[in-house]
Amino acid sequence: MRASERRAAIERELRLTGKVNVAELARAMATSPISIRRDLNTLVERGVARRIHGGAIAVGQRQPTPPTPRPRPVRRPGAEGTPTTIGLLVPSARYYYAGVLDGVKAAAAQTRVRVVLAVSGYSQAEERSQIQRLVQRGVDAIVATPAQVARDDAATYDLLRDLPLPVVLMERDGGDEYALLDSVRSDHAYGARMAFGRLAGAGHRAVMLVCAEDTATSAWLHAGFEARRELFDPARTERMAIPSAPEYAPELRTRIDEVLDRCAELGVTGAVVHPDVAAILMAQRARERGIDIPRELEIIAYDDEVAALADPPLDAIAPPKHEVGRLALRLAIERARTSPTGALPRHIALPPSLVLRGMGLRDESGAGHETGAIL
Repeated sequence: MRASERRAAIERELRLTGKVNVAELARAMATSPISIRRDLNTLVERGVARRIHGGAIAVGQRQPTPPTPRPRPVRRPGAEGTPTTIGLLVPSARYYYAGVLDGVKAAAAQTRVRVVLAVSGYSQAEERSQIQRLVQRGVDAIVATPAQVARDDAATYDLLRDLPLPVVLMERDGGDEYALLDSVRSDHAYGARMAFGRLAGAGHRAVMLVCAEDTATSAWLHAGFEARRELFDPARTERMAIPSAPEYAPELRTRIDEVLDRCAELGVTGAVVHPDVAAILMAQRARERGIDIPRELEIIAYDDEVAALADPPLDAIAPPKHEVGRLALRLAIERARTSPTGALPRHIALPPSLVLRGMGLRDESGAGHETGAIL
C-alpha cells in the first residue's frame, strides 16, 4: 500500500471513529509503526488530526486524559538482610541470548544479587506462566524479554505492566502503549543505518536488506534501511524476507537462492543480512555461483555471532549484547531497592558497533576499524 493510500484510509477511519491507534493501524496495514507515525504527522500538518499518546484523534475531538504512572509499592530488599532476587525471563539461553546472559551474570556477580532464570522457548503461553511463577516465588523485580514485540502480544505486555513490582524490558521496547515500562535494548535501527551508511561510503549504489521475517529485530532493521534508502539507486534497491529457520533448513536455502537470483537481476553489489548464519549461507551459495565475495558482492552480517568464522570473514554489525544484559539487571536492582512510587520510566537504547574484517581495512595491529561509513 502506498503512503498516499494509507493516509487516505487513516483519514477515513478518523472521520468514522474519531480516533486511531498506531499499533492497530500498523498491524492492519502490514507496515511499520514508524510509517504510520509519519502518516499521522502529515495529517497533523494538514489539520486533519491531532496526535495523542499511542495514536491520533480527529480535529475537534476531545483529547483523552493521558495515563499516569501506575503506583508501585516501595520495595527495599536487603534492608533487613534479605538478599535481592531478580527474576529473568528470556525466550532462549542460546545463540544471541548467550551474550546477553553473560552480561547479566557479570552484573549479578558485581552486585551480589540472586538471579532466577526462566526460559520460555518462544512460547507466549509458557512465558506468561513463568512470569506468574516468578511473582509467586517472591522476586523483587523482573527483567523480561517477551518472545514477541508488543503489537503482536499485548496480553504478555499487559501482564508485565500490571505487576505489583518493577519490570525492565530487555532487548524489547514497549512502544507508546507500554511506555511506562523501563527498557534496555540494542538500537538496531541505528545498526542498520550504520551498515547501509558503510555500503554507501564504499560506493555501492544497488543494495539489499535480507532479513529474517517475524523477528523482534526485523522492524527496527526495516526502519534503518528506509532511513538510508535515498543514498542508493531506488530502482535497484530492495529488501527481501527469509524464513526464520536453521541454516540447514531446505526452505532457507531455497529462499537464499531466490535472493541471489534477484541480486543478479538488479545488479546488487552490497547486502546487509540478518542473522549472520544466513549471511554465511548466502556467501557460500554466492561463491558456488562464481561470485567473488566481497569484490562482487559485499555482505555485512547482522548479529556477529559467527560472522568471523566465514570464508572469507564477514564484516558485521555487533549489537552490544553483554552491555544490554548488564545494564538491564543493574536497572532492575536499582528499581527494586530504591525506586520511589511513580518514578519516571527509563528507556535506554545502546548503539551496536560496526566490525570490519576486510583485508584492506586492517590497521597494523590487525584489528578492524570503521572507514567510509555514512552515519
